[in-house]
Formats: sequence, structure tokens, C-alpha cells
Amino acid sequence: TAGYHAIEIHPGLVDMLDLQTQNLLSLSRPEEALSMIQGVIRTFPSAASYFKAKIITIEDQIKKAPGPDANTQRFPMIHSHFFIPLRFDADHYHSFVFDTGATLLSLNTKLVQEAGLEKYFRGKTSTAQIANGSRITIKLITIPTLWVGAIELHDVEAAYCDECALLMGQALNSRFETAVQKTGSTEFLTLKKH
Repeated sequence: TAGYHAIEIHPGLVDMLDLQTQNLLSLSRPEEALSMIQGVIRTFPSAASYFKAKIITIEDQIKKAPGPDANTQRFPMIHSHFFIPLRFDADHYHSFVFDTGATLLSLNTKLVQEAGLEKYFRGKTSTAQIANGSRITIKLITIPTLWVGAIELHDVEAAYCDECALLMGQALNSRFETAVQKTGSTEFLTLKKH
């Protein structure tokens, strides 16, 4: 966990992030490595180009040979959030914030279009209250298949709008046993598929 502590203090420590990534991959924990990198990139977007090739390699590893217990995934807290890698169909992984306050899986319109998910919109809309208290109109979809790390799930209810954040809400969170534990100075979220 010393690597996580250094990354939490200064996520720009690329060498430490690289070393921690290699360590996680050697321990057959590619989902955790991807979550860590995605969390740092969400905090420091300029790091994205440096890690692009490594992300592709890790995503391929998850798709072909997930960790030893593919139904249980562990994700580190990076800057007060758990960043969860989700993918749709053959798409690459996207970073979602684990959010117990969100009702549904929340996506923005741009991602829905890029991932080809708009075909699942069946004309249902609703209004939702977001964290700042304002109300927005959302479109409701059911995603037939998605992956949380290496865990495959079906028929996931989701909402999207132009200004929606990427949030993993209760409709998806409830499909897992969740536990948060602290190891050293780092908190980890464990998701175990029901």
C-alpha cells in the first residue's frame, strides 16, 4: 500500500504509478490496476496520453484473462472516490464513480452515442434531482450487457442526459455485496457479484 499512499499524496508521480501498476498486474489484479490509473487520469487528465498504451494492454488482459476470482473485484480509493471501470459490448472501459446517492447508472449523452447505446432508448423520460439540487430531464434505457471490471451483468437500468456525470448508482450497486476496508492508509471497495 506504500504505492497507493504516494499516489494519493501526489498522483503525478508517474514512476510510482507505473511501479504500482506492474505490481498489481504481477498479482493478477488487472481490474484494480485499471481503476487506479483511471482515478489518477480523472484527477490529472494530462496523464491520459502517457498511460494510453498501458490502459489498452490492461483492458485486453481483463477481457481475455481476468483475475483469479472474476466475480469479486477490488478497487482503491483515489482522491476520495472509488473509480469503477465499466464497459459496454466490445467498447473499452470507462471510469465511473461509485455513488450510493445515485439511483441509477448515470451516463452522459456523449458516452451513450460513442458506445452505441442510444438504440436501447425506448422513449421513456423522467426528471431527476442532481447533487446540486437542480432538476433535469433524463432518458431511461436498459443496457442488455455490461461489464464491471471482468464481471458480466445483464439488463441494467440506466439514465442519461447531456450534463449527467458517470456514476455507478444503486440500480447497479445493489447487484453486489459491497465492503470497504482499509489497508495501511488506503481504503478499498470490494464488489462481489450476488
